[in-house]
Amino acid sequence: TIYWMDPAHQDQPLAGWMTPRYVAQSYKLPPEVLGEALFMVKGDKMRRQSLDTIAAHNDMTLAELQTRITDAATAWRDAK
Repeated sequence: TIYWMDPAHQDQPLAGWMTPRYVAQSYKLPPEVLGEALFMVKGDKMRRQSLDTIAAHNDMTLAELQTRITDAATAWRDAK
């Protein structure tokens, strides 16, 4: 909990080694919001894969995933 309270760990720029779970914690996003941004469906085994793997699987760059996650986070926070 203390780790995620540190502002340095909140909304971190994406790195290829990160997993969806790590990103969900950093951006404080519910699974359905992050899952949609990462092209995941419920129960998808990709949740344990790295963002590099997810990006490659979807023919995207990490920068494109960053845009999708940032946009999803902004929309979700604005709707709250």
